[in-house]
Amino acid sequence: YKIYVSCEHKGDKKSGILFRKLQSDFPQITAEKILHIGDKLDADVESAKSLGMLAFHYNTIPSILKDVCEYEKIYGLSEIEYNSVRKLSIQTTNKPESIYNQIGAGIIGPVFTFFCEWVLDLCVREGKQFVYPFMREAELFLPMLENAAKKRNLNIKIIPLFVSRKSTWLASLEQWDQTSCDDLMGKIGLTVNDISNTLELPFPKSFPEKLMETKIQFLSKNDYKRVINYLFRVNSVKKINQKIKEKRRLLTSYLLGVEGNFLNSVTIDLGFRGTTNTNIEKNLFLSNVKHELIHLLTFGCDSIINHKFQNIDIRGFLSNPKFNQDYRAIIHRSLYPLEQLFVGCTGTTSNYRFEDGKTFPVTEKVRTPRRELNVKKNIRKSSIIFQNLFYRLPPTQRSLIRNNLKFNSEKRKLAGIFTRMIDMPTPKEAEFLGNLHHDHNDGSSQVIRICSADDKQILKNSHSAEHFLKIARIHEINWPQGVLTSENPHFLLKKKLELDAIDSYLKPMNNLILRLKEKNIFKIIIFGAGEAGQALQTVAKINHVKVVCFVDSKDCLWGEKINNINVSLTKALQKFGAVPIVIGSFHFLKQIEDSLNRTFEKLSVKGEYYSAKDTSDSFIKR
Repeated sequence: YKIYVSCEHKGDKKSGILFRKLQSDFPQITAEKILHIGDKLDADVESAKSLGMLAFHYNTIPSILKDVCEYEKIYGLSEIEYNSVRKLSIQTTNKPESIYNQIGAGIIGPVFTFFCEWVLDLCVREGKQFVYPFMREAELFLPMLENAAKKRNLNIKIIPLFVSRKSTWLASLEQWDQTSCDDLMGKIGLTVNDISNTLELPFPKSFPEKLMETKIQFLSKNDYKRVINYLFRVNSVKKINQKIKEKRRLLTSYLLGVEGNFLNSVTIDLGFRGTTNTNIEKNLFLSNVKHELIHLLTFGCDSIINHKFQNIDIRGFLSNPKFNQDYRAIIHRSLYPLEQLFVGCTGTTSNYRFEDGKTFPVTEKVRTPRRELNVKKNIRKSSIIFQNLFYRLPPTQRSLIRNNLKFNSEKRKLAGIFTRMIDMPTPKEAEFLGNLHHDHNDGSSQVIRICSADDKQILKNSHSAEHFLKIARIHEINWPQGVLTSENPHFLLKKKLELDAIDSYLKPMNNLILRLKEKNIFKIIIFGAGEAGQALQTVAKINHVKVVCFVDSKDCLWGEKINNINVSLTKALQKFGAVPIVIGSFHFLKQIEDSLNRTFEKLSVKGEYYSAKDTSDSFIKR
């Protein structure tokens, strides 16, 4: 075989130099017997056909990932070099068209594959042989870490650790005091009943049922004072302090009794403030147990710097103090859609019990609907499909990707995959994620839909979409972007385009479409099947302008299909002559306009056309 590289022959495919070189090297093979396959219409198809060769065009972005890639581009993410693996991994799943496989293989898989690489690199560097991912996140982290360790032939044991904020909080306290009380009462969403259950302190029957079911933040001043007074009665304080000692003993016993060597290990958690990690550290300190723990988070808040000052070794992968905090804040604000993608099959750890000389975790009943549990299993499976395909890359390419992720710019792109999904979801993502249920694991017994009917009603009652976004936090709306997208599919996308989209084609084409709508034009023909033309089709779709077909002056493209719309100039003009033509190009506009005018005259069609020039104030129909 022979490899032709443009720089070696001072010419590329588009110019035809490489194709002519190929023909000169193999004169015995006639042009019509040469088939060229490529993803660029001009370089791979048009150029090859002009020399008499056969050409086949394929789309590098399968339709199932096209929307996601376009959204990422509009969101401001630069080209992700492992996009081809994302696309292939989705195609490899049993149902590529399903949204859960697209999210699992295209979004969850890439981020956590590289998180696992980072974790294992640290273990090798720091000499750690035991990794303890926290349950419930371990439902995803455990199989992915085990798979990665096996692929890399590393003797590292991955063991799930049954801990949670609820199961470690009391054990981390020195005693019940005002600070501890303020911490508990300040947790969002807890009812008086939840406070009673967390402290394992029954409230007297004199507290009415309605009061017990009220969230702390909605208590009247008198009721709040009534609850506080009960919590600080002498008998209450005594009982709570007894519980603190009991919880500390049980948690310490559990940690020391887990398989492996927990005291010289790495813990893994999604993040963000490292609350459970610091609870464990406080528990071990109060129990006079020395250790060499390293705590790793996918995302770390600015506040983890305070833990470092307390000699707690806690590190973030995609965000750290003063790095990527803007992305982290978006995800943290609406965490439920991400968190619920890979938790649910195991209930949160609520307590520990001592039996037959060993301490075991006690988990709560899983309250997530069963149908969602099966979907989450599929998400985990498709995530590992991406991971497996990553390991099938050539070693050099795999090392290059891993080495690049040492740079903050590459980590930002990786974090952006999650951030975009939360901040600017596609309509399909909003529908799928919004219908998942979230069960609190911070002491609350609530199970709620991520985007509830009440949330949507608040949107309907709002003055505008912008007003809804401003009041969302006040109304405790979990995922305002998801609610908004489910009701107004392209609002956030259009807003991003109009404000600061960095794509060189999409923004000006969006401006052009907006000007057309001002002229009450809602049906168009696009002239030009290249990248600019396809960008024009994208913004037409989100602005509810119908594209009846693509046309192009290059007859070598006639009969081809771009996004399932036929490309044929003459037939389009004959069939849709009254529909305005919009030029999907920024170059050679004068020549294109002259060509259109000649074609109009030849076919005796009275047509009109518009171009990027028409985004100026001199908007004229021609």
